[in-house]
Amino acid sequence: KYDNLVLSPSSISLVLAMALIGAQGNTAKQIKEAFHVTNQNDETIACNIGALNRPTQGSGVTLSTVNRALVSDDFRLTEFFRSTLQNQFSATVENVNFSLPSTLEAINKQIEKLTNDKIRNLIPKESLGASTKLILLNAIYFKGNWLKAFDSTKTRVRPFYVSPNHKPIPTKMMASRNYFRTAFIKEANLRALELPYSGSQFSMVILLPNQLNGLTHLESSLSPKLLSLIDSKLNKIQMDVVIPKFKLEFSPDLKSVLRSVGIVDLFNTDADLSKISGSKELFVSDAFHRTIIEVNEKGTEAAAATAFRFIARSFRRTPFIPKFVADHPFIFLIRDNRKNTIRFVGRFCKPEKN
Repeated sequence: KYDNLVLSPSSISLVLAMALIGAQGNTAKQIKEAFHVTNQNDETIACNIGALNRPTQGSGVTLSTVNRALVSDDFRLTEFFRSTLQNQFSATVENVNFSLPSTLEAINKQIEKLTNDKIRNLIPKESLGASTKLILLNAIYFKGNWLKAFDSTKTRVRPFYVSPNHKPIPTKMMASRNYFRTAFIKEANLRALELPYSGSQFSMVILLPNQLNGLTHLESSLSPKLLSLIDSKLNKIQMDVVIPKFKLEFSPDLKSVLRSVGIVDLFNTDADLSKISGSKELFVSDAFHRTIIEVNEKGTEAAAATAFRFIARSFRRTPFIPKFVADHPFIFLIRDNRKNTIRFVGRFCKPEKN
């Protein structure tokens, strides 16, 4: 059984990369292996991932991302770690008193403001205190208007097929006849659709399994190689597109997710984060992440925040108009085409009943 899901790989990667700068030994090795960059030094990784922090502001599209380091008043960062955060990640470094209840409220208010009021109370109550020495934080906000907006008068309730054995759910579906880039990928038994945002630097890519119950196979097949194959086969044709309007919010158990990809030492007392303060006293006790996305006729609005708490195929033209009807579970990506980076990724499995 699948549930709806949405994450921001960019946000998680930025906080992980900031932690990597302070890591040594096996702790650093595990993070680099998860990034698949074992042949690069830490500074190169920081430079490459830190580049994701640059904002984008154009006609119809906004992308902002902010990094922060909140340091306990009684804790000192090494000059190396502080300067790298500031120079490579454009991070603001601020001293705070984690023992004060007002500090938690202030941090959550910062996150709320940075995400245009989308991410609220990321860090739970009673998560801070005197034992908290450092919080590394990233917040990302995206708002993009479709290059070709959907006509709201054509939005109507249609069936969405959750699974072969599940009764269809009536769902508000948007419709448009226009020219879009699409592909049929025989190797992965899927259809792909690209929906560009204004300016075309960003686009949503929908990966729709050909089979109603094909999501499991699709997820297991996802890889950079498959995404490159899809990109190479996208071809612009006139077609009818039908996709659901939706709004998702998701908060994963980020520690478990990162442990599952081999990042283990960071979260226990074996952590070597000595480049942060000069000693091996720190480890990450909590990792928080939340993402919200809303897709409608005008475009998409999405936001995410991540915080680590440290303690001591192609179609050919045919006489008819092809259709792309996303009426069963699919995967979606919001991609920065210029930087070849996935900013948000998710799966839509089950709409709310209208």
